[in-house]
Amino acid sequence: MAVLTRFRVPADSRRMFATAAWIAALSLVATVAFASSTDSLSDEELTYAAGTIVEGIVTDAQSQWNSGHNQIHTTISISVSNLLKGTMPPGGVLVFEQLGGQVGDIAMDVTGLATFAVGEDVIVFVRNGSAPLTPLVGWGQGKVTITVDAITGVRMVQERGIPRDEFVRTISSIVARQEGGDRR
Repeated sequence: MAVLTRFRVPADSRRMFATAAWIAALSLVATVAFASSTDSLSDEELTYAAGTIVEGIVTDAQSQWNSGHNQIHTTISISVSNLLKGTMPPGGVLVFEQLGGQVGDIAMDVTGLATFAVGEDVIVFVRNGSAPLTPLVGWGQGKVTITVDAITGVRMVQERGIPRDEFVRTISSIVARQEGGDRR
């Protein structure tokens, strides 16, 4: 004959266990959130890490499945109007591929990566060396969008709320210091 032994867990122990479980769950959420984000980069950090910085208009953004049919990649083409750093790409068109996009009804969104639309006026900071599928410095931070203020007509850097000319002067100044060997 089997004997069933019952025992009671004191209320204080149950509360302690529940608190420990909540702390563990919150730690996991914080770890996942941290892992999927990047620190905010300064203009200097963006500029120094970039091998190429260009301004231009997005002329094409085509998404396609990779060869394993398990990821979507998007090839972006930018017609360069202003080279701020690096060498002019062949034909004056910068082409790069990044992770994410949409093919038919299936979309693959990658948190933190920039998205591109044909006709957008952008400045992009492209990494030194090869960075397959995440070519922009600081992921989405490596793209700034230029818009025209409806009231003043001034071209603005949308993400920063400053005039485009001011931003370009700042980046050009950083590039000049970098080329002169000054890394303040």
